[in-house]
Amino acid sequence: MMGNIEACVSKLITMKATLFTLFIFFFIAKSQAQEAATLIGQTFEFSTNLLLDKCDIDGKTTKDAPKVLVKKHWKFTVANELTDGKKTIYLNQFNDTETNKNYFSQNDGSLTPTIFFLISPNVFTSSTRKPEGRWAFGTVIMPLKLRFGDTDSKGNNLRSFDFTSEVNIGLSLAYKITPRTWPTKIFVIGSIGTTSIPVEAATTKDFIESKTNVAAFSPTLGFLVNFDDIDLQLNLVTGIDYMPGELGRKWIYRNQPFLGLGIGFSIFNFGNKGKNDK
Repeated sequence: MMGNIEACVSKLITMKATLFTLFIFFFIAKSQAQEAATLIGQTFEFSTNLLLDKCDIDGKTTKDAPKVLVKKHWKFTVANELTDGKKTIYLNQFNDTETNKNYFSQNDGSLTPTIFFLISPNVFTSSTRKPEGRWAFGTVIMPLKLRFGDTDSKGNNLRSFDFTSEVNIGLSLAYKITPRTWPTKIFVIGSIGTTSIPVEAATTKDFIESKTNVAAFSPTLGFLVNFDDIDLQLNLVTGIDYMPGELGRKWIYRNQPFLGLGIGFSIFNFGNKGKNDK
């Protein structure tokens, strides 16, 4: 009876933690949406090589002027949004001084863009994207977990191998370890979240009388693989589930690591994403 009461208390505690996690997620997502209301001053990068028309900041082009090649992964800043949906942009500074001379003038030690480009709404949508920094913050959903079995020194079974479809929901912080230009990117990722774990008498040393689900906290550490071409993020992590109270102490998988497979969603990323490589 006490085990069932403790399971209910555990659910209530972790439900509050889950609601808090979701609140943070939606608060940050809303902030990002408000920031996207205007694109002026925001940085993007080209996802393919393009030929663009040169113009002034108001979008006026020179008749018969040759188009200029801009390269994949070059970053740029939106300077102006025109009434027809077109945008004027300028390239971000390069790490190479000689290249900067082609696009910027130097005044009092600072660089001022001298060349703007005109980009149509269709090209902007299909051929540009937000650049990634080294760090990313987001949420992770982990639908699959593997728990490993073990025996004591006499060969008696302590716990069996367990494959479950528990759903972890948590916040994550990831650090990219691959170059920015790679189409498939790998991150080291850490997260903390909540989960609902099925327990019964056999997995709680008879502390629980009937089968039920119990809430737990789940810190994890592992790797995230981001496939740019199909906009998919997969996580492979290891972690430990923590149940509170006596129930947690009776659980046979207490302090035992699991292997998890998850899907990640980046809310925003940060780090140096301003300058271009030559």
